[in-house]
Amino acid sequence: MANIQTNSLPTVDKSGFILAAGLAALSVASITLPIINIKVMGFGGGLTLASPHFLGGLAYLLPLIFLVGMAARFAPQMQPHVHLLEIIGLVVAAGIVLYAAMTLLNGMSQLSNADQQMAQVLGSANARQFSSMRGLSIGSGTFGFGLLLLGSAWQVWSGRRR
Repeated sequence: MANIQTNSLPTVDKSGFILAAGLAALSVASITLPIINIKVMGFGGGLTLASPHFLGGLAYLLPLIFLVGMAARFAPQMQPHVHLLEIIGLVVAAGIVLYAAMTLLNGMSQLSNADQQMAQVLGSANARQFSSMRGLSIGSGTFGFGLLLLGSAWQVWSGRRR
């Protein structure tokens, strides 16, 4: 008698995989693209989540979670844990948004305090010129991060019915 074994790949929900792949790509883009552009006294640049001034190496946890969530769809042993990974991804993304917002608000407060100190030292005319030389604008990574947060919330919301 012949023993025939077939290797079958697990079935993967195509729409769920496309969403997971898109979220993994957005998570990589959100840590590589600048989330905010800062210009102070004519000099400036973009600040990314992986910058040592923000999260540093901890920012790489975000794409790691979304890439593991995408890969877990192919492993039959991980199928029961996919929804848990989606929830963890949403919680980490929301936590990073909260931390980034608090850090940026703190930085803007410090810049305002520096403006007040410069006004006292230089006088009001020169301080106005100093404060007009700085600028803060939203970078392209913020849009990717916003889409990541919305997509992750959608993924968790639609996955709760499974």
